[in-house]
Amino acid sequence: MNIRYLIVFLLGSLMLSAVGSAQAAVIWDWDFVSPVQTVTPTQTISMAARITNDATSTGNLTYQIPAGAVFSWGNLLPTYNFVFGTTGNDFWPQLTSLNLAPGESLDFIFGTLTPAGGMAAPGTYQSPGASLLLGDFGGRTGKTFQVTVVGGVPVPEPAAWALLLVGLLMVPFLVANSRRHRRDAS
Repeated sequence: MNIRYLIVFLLGSLMLSAVGSAQAAVIWDWDFVSPVQTVTPTQTISMAARITNDATSTGNLTYQIPAGAVFSWGNLLPTYNFVFGTTGNDFWPQLTSLNLAPGESLDFIFGTLTPAGGMAAPGTYQSPGASLLLGDFGGRTGKTFQVTVVGGVPVPEPAAWALLLVGLLMVPFLVANSRRHRRDAS
């Protein structure tokens, strides 16, 4: 009878070892830090983003293989030139060595938008969606980015207004002086 228990114990141990360890539940998301921006026609736009491991996660968000990004440009691309983050806290190096504990987040530069031709026409430009993929952790989609370019009307400098007012205030004195000289001449 003891051998029977021993065999059941060994078979049970073998079956449990085949199951392996359970993977911790990681709940993560990402978004643009400022998804709606108002800029001038010549302004370069830094697309800052944040990836977060939710505080309710039961494991670290770790990733060592290059991440993937999918971006639907909408009407941003003809107006702006895009470059993935290349300096400072840029996209690829940080996401390929990611290790966030529950509740932690990481800010990074998704990329930079520069007005094509040096100037963007006034209007609203929007991407319909961006996705970030992290292998086994899946992807998060549908993050939009909107830029409103406002064109400014040149405002005269205060010195120009002052000169104009001084000139207008002098007109009555010049007219009166001209009349006095005419009276004296007659």
